[in-house]
Amino acid sequence: TLNVKHSTFLKNAANGDGGAIYLENVNSTIINSMFDTNRAYGTGAGIYFANSNVNIQTATFKGGRAKSASAIYSLNSTSQIIDCTFELNNASSTGGAVELSHSLIEVSDSDFISNYAEACGGAISAYLGSTVKVYDSTFEKSSSDGVGGAFFCELSDLTLNNVNITDSQANFGSGVAALRTNSTLENVVFKNNHADYNGGAIYHFYGNLSADNNQFIKNTADNGGAIYLNTENTDKF
Repeated sequence: TLNVKHSTFLKNAANGDGGAIYLENVNSTIINSMFDTNRAYGTGAGIYFANSNVNIQTATFKGGRAKSASAIYSLNSTSQIIDCTFELNNASSTGGAVELSHSLIEVSDSDFISNYAEACGGAISAYLGSTVKVYDSTFEKSSSDGVGGAFFCELSDLTLNNVNITDSQANFGSGVAALRTNSTLENVVFKNNHADYNGGAIYHFYGNLSADNNQFIKNTADNGGAIYLNTENTDKF
């Protein structure tokens, strides 16, 4: 068990994974702590965890650098992210702030500001049977040179409720990009997002998409200024 409170992790680095903290088979709680300018040449500049259960509250992840997941990387794990801030994190590949594989993450009352991934998922990327649930949170100025300015999900489940996604950019799906993913979007505001090609707010290929009581305001793209969809399994708009 690892319990961390009122701590600062500044300019730590790992040649592999977990620039500040590496966890495996651990139950951990991290409260009111700062992760600033940490680096991993692999994944998880702030925290890497595998086969673990991690609860993070009132933490800030700022200025992280990694190949993937410049704040948090989750593998075969469950995590709760509550009242946290992710700002100016930068991934040279995927998951600007957070990336998960075979994992469940629940995010609430959190802010993601100016996070970037070169390939996909400027704020959050999820793969291979992962589940992403985000409530009462904001995503501002998320960006990717590829797919999914804020979110990229593949073979996963995505739920967004009472979420604001604004001023994000990507080639495809500046707000949400999903491939073979089941997405449920409710009370989500997509505003001033831009995709260079398709899906100013949402780019969705295959899987199920259910969207209820959302707002799409001043989003732009070459095709599908708000939504670009290619799937036979669409529920409703």
